[in-house]
Amino acid sequence: MFGERRVHADLSTGQRDPDDWDIGRLRTVDYLVDTRVLTYEPVLSLLAAGTASGLIYVMGGPGVEYSVQTPEGSPVKILQLAASTEKLLSVDERDRLHIWDLKDLTKPPKSTRFDHAINAVMLSPSHTHVFLALQSGEIRTYDLLCLKKSPYVIPNLWDMFQTKIASSVIDPLHALPGCNIPVDVVVHPRDLNLMFIAFCGGTILYDLSSRNILRAYELVIPAGAPGGGGYHRSEVLTHRRPSVTSVAIHPAGHFFAVGYADGCVAFWAVEDEDQPLLVRTATDLDVNVINGEELEKFLQNPSGQEEGSSLPERQPMYRVAWCGFPNSSDPRGGATALVLLGGDRSGDPCRLTVHVMPPFDSPEPPATSGSKFELHPSVRKSMRLSVIPLETTYYPASGPVYDFILFPKSNPHFSGCWDSVALLFLTAASSGSRMVEARQFPPPKLMSPLPGTHARSSSKESHPRRILITCHRDFTVRFHDVSPQLLISSSTSPLQKNYPCPIHDLTIDLSCVLQLSSAPEVATVQVAPESLECVVLLKSGDLLVYRLNIVQANPPTETDGNKELELLGNVDLRPGTRYHPFVMLPRGNVSPTCCALSDIGFIGVGYIDGSVAVIDLRGPSLLRPQLQKRQSKLLVRHQDGDPVVSLTWTVSAVSIDSQLAVRLIAIYESGNTQVFKIIRDPKSSLYNFAQDVTKVEGLPNALQGGSFVIDSQKGTPWRADRSRFATSLQTRDSNPDHCFWVTASAKGARCMFDISGERIAKVEWNSKKNKVGHVQVIERNNSHVLKHLHTFSLAEVCENVVSVDETGDFIGTRFHESGVLEQIVFGTLFKTRRVYDHPIVDLTSFHCEIPPHPQPVSVGPPSLLGSWFRYGKPIMTGEQLDELLAGPDRPIPPPVIVQTSQNTTPGDGPGVMKTMENARGGVYNRLNDALAERGEMLGNIEQRIDSLQQGSKDMVAQAKRLATEQGARRWFGF
Repeated sequence: MFGERRVHADLSTGQRDPDDWDIGRLRTVDYLVDTRVLTYEPVLSLLAAGTASGLIYVMGGPGVEYSVQTPEGSPVKILQLAASTEKLLSVDERDRLHIWDLKDLTKPPKSTRFDHAINAVMLSPSHTHVFLALQSGEIRTYDLLCLKKSPYVIPNLWDMFQTKIASSVIDPLHALPGCNIPVDVVVHPRDLNLMFIAFCGGTILYDLSSRNILRAYELVIPAGAPGGGGYHRSEVLTHRRPSVTSVAIHPAGHFFAVGYADGCVAFWAVEDEDQPLLVRTATDLDVNVINGEELEKFLQNPSGQEEGSSLPERQPMYRVAWCGFPNSSDPRGGATALVLLGGDRSGDPCRLTVHVMPPFDSPEPPATSGSKFELHPSVRKSMRLSVIPLETTYYPASGPVYDFILFPKSNPHFSGCWDSVALLFLTAASSGSRMVEARQFPPPKLMSPLPGTHARSSSKESHPRRILITCHRDFTVRFHDVSPQLLISSSTSPLQKNYPCPIHDLTIDLSCVLQLSSAPEVATVQVAPESLECVVLLKSGDLLVYRLNIVQANPPTETDGNKELELLGNVDLRPGTRYHPFVMLPRGNVSPTCCALSDIGFIGVGYIDGSVAVIDLRGPSLLRPQLQKRQSKLLVRHQDGDPVVSLTWTVSAVSIDSQLAVRLIAIYESGNTQVFKIIRDPKSSLYNFAQDVTKVEGLPNALQGGSFVIDSQKGTPWRADRSRFATSLQTRDSNPDHCFWVTASAKGARCMFDISGERIAKVEWNSKKNKVGHVQVIERNNSHVLKHLHTFSLAEVCENVVSVDETGDFIGTRFHESGVLEQIVFGTLFKTRRVYDHPIVDLTSFHCEIPPHPQPVSVGPPSLLGSWFRYGKPIMTGEQLDELLAGPDRPIPPPVIVQTSQNTTPGDGPGVMKTMENARGGVYNRLNDALAERGEMLGNIEQRIDSLQQGSKDMVAQAKRLATEQGARRWFGF
């Protein structure tokens, strides 16, 4: 009467013990969304980032990361790295100076407060002092070696300059409010004794040793000249003195650029404070010179002023930087690059501007009878020609740019702008967050090819390799190596790669294929494990297929009789791209809801109206079931269909069809499921849908990725891969192996025998408070279990799980309120014996040798004798400057032992022995010093005891003398 019921093996016996499950983090990667300031030091090879929450991140090579917190979490305003003393400097929003020792960042910082707000900080690798520009106009100095304030103080130089001018010229414009506030401090690139101090009113060239103002550069836009605003402002008929914002010195040191608040840049010769070489905006030259024709038009049509007032205002020139390169044998250097932040109209795109400047090639100035300090016209002409750009390059940004830094290759001088190889700029993101964008530098005209590196690594660890795929706002899909092997290190084998390690060659740029009228949003990305084919489904409905390293000499331009597919073989790609676009399925009348990629050349696509299509990459061709072909070109209303929510490829049999074949399982929103069979036409050798479709009653609202076909005896997954496909072509057995089909939804899971057979088991999730988000069949110790992850069970590990693999490792994310990714968590369900300790970080182990400070160069050709600077004093060294700033009472600082990086090989035997001998000698020396110090202390104690003994004897003698004198007075009757 009753049929025999099958008895199936329990595939999860080895994972029923709750103690086997130990959820924890393997590694956390934080992405800064509140970065406020960046700095880079080439000698230390360290990058530091300060945040609005007071956190300071210090980053170096692979695995070299450390973070410190400002006291009370005050936001970071200024950040610097001192190579000469190996210190980290920070100024917070409360205007406190904090100094950390890079050798031991676990120690609390040395904090110092000044009387006024700190506006700017200036460091040099040639000495051990820091200059701090205060809101009061004073320049204070701080000794980084002794960690104390130095007595050298520069008074408010602009006040002194105003006092001098006021005694000779009556000019109320000099008394504008705020003109005496310092905004920038820059050391002369070739003379430590000279310093440029930028105030809002102008720039001062100051001699440190003589404490004297050498030059004062004040830009005056005369009445009738356009200036930064142009001939559309009412102030065009008045004299204007725009406020200074930033200063940058040409590498030769003979002229410099100054940015102003009206959006213009003025170029000054060091020896000429009366007239600038050139004043320009982003679009016009000589804006400080009256243009008679334009001025006449303005005067004849006063109403044009109101019409022109609708023109967007020009942004201030927020910052300027002048970059030099080792591209010439001339000591004065070759072509340079001037980087500008700001100066564009408010409606212009967000960007950085780079002007490529010609080399400074001044002839030898002829002998004149005038003053020896006067700038010769021929020299002035050469300087002017060298500040007119050869070309202009723009670096577009995704949002408003707040700041930028340059990455010099090795030289820390020239304000960190010599031979730079990269450019980082800080841009605004949505809802107040910020992000960092990186670009290659310099522009192509000055660029020398960088050597490419292709590293391969192998590991004998049992954990499989893993790839993390991320989608970005710049229309790219990027790949990262997140294999656990990258976290293994030791004292003899440090980390060699970052974690995650980006694989730049695999980056997919969607903008190369799509005509981007708006930003494409990626719905899903899938990669086949064996064929490495990649599918990108966009939320717009377009589906793109990429193949790895496939370059055809004559790529096909038409598909096999199907006009719905578009071949992409002729798309231009950037050099070095390994993923090439192959075919595209544009969105039709019906939107796709999901897709599934197999390893045997089939891609399944499910639609919102319930239809299903398959892309056969062998043609390529588009396949549709027989019943849907008539409806494929018709417009179907969304509410009339049952959307497809999940697709699964497998090579298996079903209960009513014992033939091993390629099958596509389509689960609909209602729970109804159809199993499509893909067969091969023996006549044409083409694949198509079989006429018979197996229908199964499944779970409603199934989760995407919640469908699994596994072996009923071993529990291994039955995917549509090459081995299973080959087995299906060779096997004609009527009694094939059997399988389980496991489906899961937000409410529970169900297991069916041979997909369409009897129901083996059913489970309901006990999760009334929390919603099940992901399910995955996990294999461990030859046991398989369907693990559901509740949000409460992972609350201490991460907020949201986005991916779980078969070993139990998962990836979790945390997003900022603005929608920007803030943290990635690499976790596991089996943390036991999976602890990857953070590496021991030494931030100063690769300290390179600091090159000497650059020497002055002549304004003329190299054949000239002597320097063009004739201030009557030799060039000051860093040690001499430290003595000047610290004063005669400076304590003898301990010697700074700088350990430079050296390559040690097994053949360095004598060097190793010498190092051991030096270490042994150092121990003996320290012991001898300790003994000598102990003896000295004992000697001092003995001297103090003798002094006390002698003092007591003197007191007794004095007491006896006083007693005798008193007795004598009574005897004589006084």
